[in-house]
Amino acid sequence: MRRVAWLAFLFAAPCRAQGRGGDSLYPPDRLTVRPAVVAMPTFHYPPELHGHRPHGHIVVRLVLDTAGHVEPSSITILETPDSVLDAATRAFAAAVLFRPAEARGRRVRVEVDLPIDVQAPDTSNRPLPLGAVEQKPA
Repeated sequence: MRRVAWLAFLFAAPCRAQGRGGDSLYPPDRLTVRPAVVAMPTFHYPPELHGHRPHGHIVVRLVLDTAGHVEPSSITILETPDSVLDAATRAFAAAVLFRPAEARGRRVRVEVDLPIDVQAPDTSNRPLPLGAVEQKPA
């Protein structure tokens, strides 16, 4: 079973002066409605890593557009227990859906930090391959 524990809050990230196309990123202290996670996908732990089993705390910085979607080009991994998780982390972060941030009744772009706790899947309950167990004749 693949498990991801995630924290139900977001850290406000420092804002850059200008965003894409001149749309500025709003600082957290000017928001009247903070973004919140509304849909979280399953973290797909790469099968080739099951033997290596990296796990731990990941922090991803990303920009949310005015609809609450992650701007894929903005995804930056700030902390990771192992860089082999980067591709899976980027795919996971791009698929998270947020309630949009608002400032004075208007939806705005905002930069946030998303904390993710990743654990390697438990492989001890996997069924044995066919023929792996000998059965005694009755």
